[in-house]
Amino acid sequence: MKWVAFLAVTLQLVTVAWALWLMRRTNEKSPWMFFSLAAAVMFVRRVLHWYELSMASEPTRSPYLGAETTIVFAVSVLLLVGVVLSGRMFTRMAREQVDLAHARELTSLERDRLKQLLERLPVGVVVEQEKGIAFVNSAFLRMVDLDETGFKNQAIRDLVAPEHREKLLDPGCRSSHGAQGVELELLRANGSRLWVGCRVHHVVWAEKPATVWVFADISERKAAEAQREAIFQLFSQGPVVLFRWRPAPERSVSFVTDNVRAWGFEPEQLMAYPRSFHELVHPEDRERVQEEARRFFSQGANSWSHEYRIVCPDGKIRWVLDRTVVLRDGQGRVIGFDGYLLDISELHETRPILEEERLRYAAALEATGEVVYDWNVRTGEITWSRAVLKSFGLTPEEMGGIVEWTERIHPEDRERVTRVLAESLASGAPFEAEYRFARANGSYAHVFDRGIVEKDQA
Repeated sequence: MKWVAFLAVTLQLVTVAWALWLMRRTNEKSPWMFFSLAAAVMFVRRVLHWYELSMASEPTRSPYLGAETTIVFAVSVLLLVGVVLSGRMFTRMAREQVDLAHARELTSLERDRLKQLLERLPVGVVVEQEKGIAFVNSAFLRMVDLDETGFKNQAIRDLVAPEHREKLLDPGCRSSHGAQGVELELLRANGSRLWVGCRVHHVVWAEKPATVWVFADISERKAAEAQREAIFQLFSQGPVVLFRWRPAPERSVSFVTDNVRAWGFEPEQLMAYPRSFHELVHPEDRERVQEEARRFFSQGANSWSHEYRIVCPDGKIRWVLDRTVVLRDGQGRVIGFDGYLLDISELHETRPILEEERLRYAAALEATGEVVYDWNVRTGEITWSRAVLKSFGLTPEEMGGIVEWTERIHPEDRERVTRVLAESLASGAPFEAEYRFARANGSYAHVFDRGIVEKDQA
């Protein structure tokens, strides 16, 4: 019986020590802990009392001492088991609290690092919560030309142009997976506007739901698109049709201006046409056009011109002057071709008539025996008629330009003639002079030279 009482006291002391250690370790003061301490102290006292009775004389012993000692021992064991189990629970809770505090500390550090990272981004970033804007990076501040104090108690829609605010509610803009959003204009502090592309992400910021708006400056692209649209409109209203072809071997049409309808083509059908543009070229010109394009391209030319016929949907044949320009990317790779096509059908029809008139006029001049020339004052080049061969024994090429003409004037006449020519150019009056001009055989011919000064608009 003595050893049972001794073991009960030991268990109660262990229970008290364990409970006190848990209270200090976990900083938890639960009712179960206080009950365990009070019960343990009470049972220790009771066990000591029973121990005294067990040591007393036989008549003073309680008949129930053995049973009571057994009960005390069982209760002591149960208290110890309860304290141990609660200790494990409270230890786990304490560990979770430490982990939570550590996670909060890491979250704070990560948030600071995230802010530093967002500050380095070239795009504008705005974090908006229920009460308004919670964070903006420096790139966005530059976009709207404001400082951080300018965003107090504001929402992102307050910074968007009124006619574009509905775009913020667009399903594509509000995509939870951050898909490409919309293009809109931001209001700047100086009253101007800035075109931006907007993307949206939904995150948790400072333990609260937040919306992250990402803005990319697209003002330069918008300006380029507007300029390109103006150019396309200019082409659409003029006689030149602009084609854009994909690289070889396709050479299919990727873009064409609307004025191609004057030739009977529909732009949408041409851009959907899967075959090469060369199939629209007249069969008699097709091989020549392809060969010329290959030759120019193999020689490294970035542009070239040629004339050919195309067959329109109504069967009409049109002559076009094609000025092709090679398009390359930053690495010099060919990404397409631009073609500027001008309808020269009327010119092509009148060309034989003009050539016939030119030959008839040249024959008439040659019959008169007079020498006709055309002097380009800027370049110094002179175009001579074929009569120079009969008059001076020189071919038009041997006659040369203004320098050669001056050298063939007799030395005694040269200064006078050049002075009269200069005065005529200055005043615009007709040029008239008589002088001696050297023939191919060294003799001099007396000539009467009369010219008309023609000035351009410059």
